[in-house]
Amino acid sequence: MGVINHELGDIDASHPNKVLNTMKHGDFSQKNIDSFVATVEGVLLSREDPYVVIYDNSALKWMTSQERIAAGKALGTLEPKLQDYYSGTITVITSPITRMISRGVTLVMKNKKPIVFVSSIEEAHKKADEFLSKVMVAS
Repeated sequence: MGVINHELGDIDASHPNKVLNTMKHGDFSQKNIDSFVATVEGVLLSREDPYVVIYDNSALKWMTSQERIAAGKALGTLEPKLQDYYSGTITVITSPITRMISRGVTLVMKNKKPIVFVSSIEEAHKKADEFLSKVMVAS
């Protein structure tokens, strides 16, 4: 599977163990958010090997609190649907303040797999490799 282009982000499933979602600043209407999440879900549910999800939010511009909440809720519905192959999520957020707030929000969530926030795509790939090396050793 290659790259799927969506108004809200490009979904790159070409790597065997990583799904990279490069987010774009588009129309974050509920319809577009639901469409994006459904597309990501289809990609993730088709995986048959351990994988990590990376969201690169570094190109995103300002989002309203309503857009942010709607996107967060919609993406939050994914984890319970994912199979045992899912190893965790890494999100690139360049703003230290937004990263800190995001970490706080995840503390109250009941995620079974880790969610990590980093400042660069390079750091995200490094962290993904760490997640995957632990999964590969355990299997």
